[in-house]
Amino acid sequence: MGNSITLFLVKNTKNYWRILTYFYFVSMFKRKILFLLIIYPFLFLTSQSYPKLTEKEKITYLLDELEKSKLIFIRNGDEYSAKDARDHMQKKLDYAGNRITTADQFITYIATKSSLSGKSYYVKSPDGKQTESAVYLRNLLSKLEEKK
Repeated sequence: MGNSITLFLVKNTKNYWRILTYFYFVSMFKRKILFLLIIYPFLFLTSQSYPKLTEKEKITYLLDELEKSKLIFIRNGDEYSAKDARDHMQKKLDYAGNRITTADQFITYIATKSSLSGKSYYVKSPDGKQTESAVYLRNLLSKLEEKK
């Protein structure tokens, strides 16, 4: 086929530029189609980003996850439900006001230990395993930040 095009071009030099322009634009058109159909969708999919959570949303997430869990909350040696634990931490957070501005501060100053006795808070899973509440909440926070 290439030879027949060359012979055609040699015989019809007047149409040479017209034919050359035609093949150039067809080639350019094919490149654009290739880009739009193959490359562009990948660019779109890989450039998607999720909105970044605010620190307040992260704290709310931690409290919600704690409340939804089937964990038992241990404070000053007494056991409480996950809902009671959330309510207690929410009261401490409300009392702290604008002094707590990040999820890390929330974990460190609100959800780690009793401000009266200084004893650490724990969460106990249904199988009886106890974990410090700070460790549990930091794991939740790191999983949340990996997603986003």
